[in-house]
Amino acid sequence: MSMRPPVDGARLEALLTALAQRVHVPVRFYLQGGCISVLQGRRGATVDVDYDAEVAERDFGEWERALCESAAELQINVEPAGPGDFLPLPEGWQARCRFVDQYGTVAVYTFDPYSTALAKLARGNRTDLADVQGLLRSGQVERARLRAMARSITPRWNARVARQSAEAFLAKVEAFLQGWEGRSDQGAGQGD
Repeated sequence: MSMRPPVDGARLEALLTALAQRVHVPVRFYLQGGCISVLQGRRGATVDVDYDAEVAERDFGEWERALCESAAELQINVEPAGPGDFLPLPEGWQARCRFVDQYGTVAVYTFDPYSTALAKLARGNRTDLADVQGLLRSGQVERARLRAMARSITPRWNARVARQSAEAFLAKVEAFLQGWEGRSDQGAGQGD
């Protein structure tokens, strides 16, 4: 696979605009991962556009062709991947997805910030942890609620899919939150 340029805000907008021109069926397009941080201005660019999509089975072929054509034309890596592929989603995740804009028949949303934060904490690399810090700073995620959601998903945990035990996951979440609580530069409005 050739190296494609990073996806910044302008390239993400170009992809969404191209989808509006090519897609003629209703789609709920959920942006995932780093492109949410790009969209919200917390990160300059990301490697690819992780997404999930809800589209009627009969329309899936049209959707997939339009997405592949748009991504190839713009030289953007797109990948169907989201928190639900790696860990159980907390109750109510759908209601926490945020509407971004309508691009033709494509309704674009950012995925639930709590599910996103939990998946990033599970993976735990430096960029992921910085993204979770951004979610906390912006007030999109609150510490106590994140901690409670982490605990709430462990009864449905699948260590094989998550590639770690529920206990290891909870330890990562707790270590991160304890470190965050000790920071002095958290910003206002970050109460539980």
